[in-house]
Amino acid sequence: MNISKLQQYFIKYLRLILNKSGLRRKRTVVFCAPADFHFQHLLPIIKMIEGTPHLKLIIVEQPDWQQKPDIKNSVFILGKDLGKMNWNFFDVMIGTDFSSIPWWFTSGTRIALFHGAGPKVGFLEELAENIFDVVFTPGPDLRELEEKIIENTKGRNTKLLQIGLPALDILFHQGQKNEIQRKNNKPVILYAPSWHLETSYIVIDEAFIRELAGQNKYHIIVRPHPNLLIPEKCGGIDWEKILFSYENENFEIPLQGSIYDYLHRCEAIIGDYSSVLYEYLVFERPGFLYVSQEVLDKVLSYGACEPDSDAIIEPLCAAYQTIPDATMLLEILDKGMQKPDIRQNARIELLNRTFYNAGSATQVASREIIRLLDFNRI
Repeated sequence: MNISKLQQYFIKYLRLILNKSGLRRKRTVVFCAPADFHFQHLLPIIKMIEGTPHLKLIIVEQPDWQQKPDIKNSVFILGKDLGKMNWNFFDVMIGTDFSSIPWWFTSGTRIALFHGAGPKVGFLEELAENIFDVVFTPGPDLRELEEKIIENTKGRNTKLLQIGLPALDILFHQGQKNEIQRKNNKPVILYAPSWHLETSYIVIDEAFIRELAGQNKYHIIVRPHPNLLIPEKCGGIDWEKILFSYENENFEIPLQGSIYDYLHRCEAIIGDYSSVLYEYLVFERPGFLYVSQEVLDKVLSYGACEPDSDAIIEPLCAAYQTIPDATMLLEILDKGMQKPDIRQNARIELLNRTFYNAGSATQVASREIIRLLDFNRI
């Protein structure tokens, strides 16, 4: 739908008048996520507030969703149809994609929610380029970078709120139950390779896959970043085909469901610069890094925020043991699994630096959204 500038101003003015008048009997929240795995970070908040009286939820559905969740008081629309809703009235828009604010969303509160933490902070560049009223900050370390970005953006009046990561809450409570599972009496280890827009930063390689699949002391579950399964996003390499060519009784590649369905069942994790490594900290279990410091430095410098590389890399390397070469995989795994508590203090310290409100972030976020909706004016 093509809207003229005059029509845009009229719609904005009309929405502003009606919002201020108190005549509207409902409040509306729009939830936006560009992919299924992003939506998992919004879902805990949605489920907590879905039964709130006088509240309507608009869920922006994406084509890659495996299953549409059952949510009360909600309407699902496709992302491409969001622009057709310019005559609708919205009070809050919350999303994980920082570059998709439509022109007509002017009278409500725009909230940015992160879909993780850790070295992949290049996406903060989008936060600097767009106007948000509120940022739900995951933890202290990321807050420092956000403050730097906002200070450099003149005329910005963005509030940084100490929320945490809502998706972390379910992991926190699963960790309390200690539901570790073994397969064929072998420890289960999760391998979670990440993906990057710059394909030269992608860490997964066939030599490492070969070593993982060739050993028989551990049961390996592989959950790659969804974009690793798309050759067009990996320089033409078909990692799905490569992974499944090595599948055996000790090397499993389940692609259904979410990675969060597997984290709490594993005794350890192997990763690179994925946010999952940070989320796994709530379990107080060992982990292993398969990534060079050179790649970590490049990932951190990707974008406009220019963080202190050492301040992020050193705590990560202190919390998790590094596998410097694929041929050393089994040796490093054995040492780490035999002494699982050896880096526990460093992991707890990194958890506290990375996340606010571990275990209760969903409640904190939901309370803030309800406060912003101002039901007292209904």
